[in-house]
Amino acid sequence: MQIQHLKYQEIDKLHWDAALERSFNKLIYASSEFLDKVCDGNWEALVSEDWKWIMPLTLKKKWGISYLPTPLFVQQLGIFGPEAPSMEIIKAFIDALPKKIKLIEYQFNHHNLKLLDVRIAAIIRRNLILQIPKDFKNNKSSLYNSNTLRNVRKAQAEGLSIVPCSPMLVANLFKNNKGKTLKNVNIRWIRIFENVTKKQCKSLVIHANSVVNEKEETLAGIVVFEAFERHILIITANTEEGKSRSAMHLLIDAYLNTIPEGHTFDFEGSDNQGLALFYKGFGASEANYLHLKINNLPWWLKWIKR
Repeated sequence: MQIQHLKYQEIDKLHWDAALERSFNKLIYASSEFLDKVCDGNWEALVSEDWKWIMPLTLKKKWGISYLPTPLFVQQLGIFGPEAPSMEIIKAFIDALPKKIKLIEYQFNHHNLKLLDVRIAAIIRRNLILQIPKDFKNNKSSLYNSNTLRNVRKAQAEGLSIVPCSPMLVANLFKNNKGKTLKNVNIRWIRIFENVTKKQCKSLVIHANSVVNEKEETLAGIVVFEAFERHILIITANTEEGKSRSAMHLLIDAYLNTIPEGHTFDFEGSDNQGLALFYKGFGASEANYLHLKINNLPWWLKWIKR
């Protein structure tokens, strides 16, 4: 298989998005508009000669050295095509990666698991999803565990209200709570999120809801990206009062009630065991993906990215 490496200005966006639309494992993260927003309009690509297979390269440069990270607000990229790629196809794409890349910290989607047969440097990362079954609202007791059912009922009895809100309200609530403990939640994090949500991509619908108490104070919020029959939980934000009153249980349950049968709710994580158990409480199952890390930096930089 012949693989072409295309610079940003060489990528035909219409051709690219049509190829993504045809792929069976399409994700909004790989649409040209979304990539433009999270990569500041600077990404490259690998494509097969017949355009059946595509792989975005979210390249960056620092100190004159090219590296391949996974951008903010992107969980999975990798190879997209008409079926799960074989080991031979994955190897062809890996071999086609530009030699200028000295550091790779890039995440391949759930259907690229044969990467494990090609590169032992790939690490399995946990993701949890829930495909909405028929008559979901009347069958929660067979999906939710007893703790989740109890907390949803508790929150419903609390007299809390769910209201639509702006995505930025949720982002700022996250930044001012959990985000205080995370080094990457900074001015750039806010700027990229605002860039993604301010003017939506044509294939993307953004949902933002919050829970307010009796004083109309915001206790919790979620932002969900909907595209290609997949609803991705991009941000969850909670306050101490929200935690004590099970506001997040209420929010997620209410959103799940709105999803059409057959669509997928993507919890977008988590390797955190406590958070994974919380998501599994809603009936979610694992659909894991791979993190590829290769460090070919010069010796005087290698220690920084161990």
